[in-house]
Amino acid sequence: MIPADRSERATNPDEAPVARGVALAKRKLIPVLVLMYVISYVDRLNLSYAEPSISRTLELSATAFGVAAGAFFLGYAILEVPSNLILYRVGARKWLARIMITWGAVSMLSALSWDATSLIVFRVLLGIAEAGFVPGVLFLVTRWFPERDRGRATALLFSAPLIAGMLGGPLAGVLLSLDGLAGLHGWQWLFLVEGFPAVLIGLWVIRKLPNHPGEAKWLDDDAAQALQATVDAEGAVVQGREKISLGKALLDHRVLLLAAIFVCYNLVTNGVTFWLAAIVGQIGHLSAALSSALITFPILVAAIGLLVFGRLAGRTKRSRGLLLIGLLIGIVGLTAAAVLPPELSLVAVAAASFGASGLLPVFWELPARLLTGQAAAGGIALINSIGQLGGLVGPTIVGAVKESTGSLGPAFLMLAGVLAFAALLTLFVRLQSSGSEPVSAVRTETS
Repeated sequence: MIPADRSERATNPDEAPVARGVALAKRKLIPVLVLMYVISYVDRLNLSYAEPSISRTLELSATAFGVAAGAFFLGYAILEVPSNLILYRVGARKWLARIMITWGAVSMLSALSWDATSLIVFRVLLGIAEAGFVPGVLFLVTRWFPERDRGRATALLFSAPLIAGMLGGPLAGVLLSLDGLAGLHGWQWLFLVEGFPAVLIGLWVIRKLPNHPGEAKWLDDDAAQALQATVDAEGAVVQGREKISLGKALLDHRVLLLAAIFVCYNLVTNGVTFWLAAIVGQIGHLSAALSSALITFPILVAAIGLLVFGRLAGRTKRSRGLLLIGLLIGIVGLTAAAVLPPELSLVAVAAASFGASGLLPVFWELPARLLTGQAAAGGIALINSIGQLGGLVGPTIVGAVKESTGSLGPAFLMLAGVLAFAALLTLFVRLQSSGSEPVSAVRTETS
């Protein structure tokens, strides 16, 4: 809530102050959230870049590496909902800072891994430390941006993979080339150097990140009042249409349906992402720098998809149709990747990533239209938590299929089938019954 002196005057916000508040939030808040997400994404991907080196050093089989990659999502999924409910109570600033500091520390400690078991343990701990970050940031966006601006704000947030893709590959190539320096392997330097920024930024976040418009020193009083009142009014509309408590949200069939779709999404995207090095390795003997650059190619294309779909989400209410289009692109791309030669297979994987990863801002519009308040915090976290099970299973299944068949082709076909199942589930998504008040019809008065 905003301070009392502001909230008393926030009943009929003018359009100009709201627009000014949104514009300032995009310039001041979103860049900070993007930076935090970039660090998270780089830390999450570094194991993918390190796969050839760490598998050789620790003598990991393809299945063992897949288990280690997926182990992150076990700890992440277990604590996702509790973490976001704590965030709802203590505020985003304190809790997101805690998340960043602890995950950065664990990421650096992962450099101490000496075998498959220790690596798996560190990955589970990393997931526990990072649990709640993405849904926490998404929940913060719902507290700052009106619905009509939320799609673009979310798209800007999910531009983080684009930046991480541009930085992650080249940085990984440089750090992996330090192999032998100070007696450390290249992958150890990777974990040490890339984990430190999370701790550093976390210490900044705990002092500077505003929980809501009323705390932002860079917002004038009128803009803060108007923006807060508009967001609160939209929340009142959602609650007025259908009051959903936290307990009801966690059991609502629509929330569980969205969670099942997100399981499929994470199974596919993580099944691909953590094996990008192996996909590139099929092309032939390449330098570490060129391999890292090629690994970033599908990530960059996926990030472009995020921006494209994010802009489309802000212009239309047909979120389900956009979701189906993204899934269809993913299905076609992965099917093509299964039958094409290695060079073209990488291009097909990139095309699949454009659709399958690009749909994220569209997907997260759906629970925001259904839930508000504590129910939103818990519901978004539950969707993300259950969805992380796909991240646990995806890399493991791909590794097992690759080990048993000697090829990634069958794994690509399996992943295409998972996206087809997600498309089928999407057809059953109904966020409101006929005759109910549309979420976009925001009242100007607050209770």
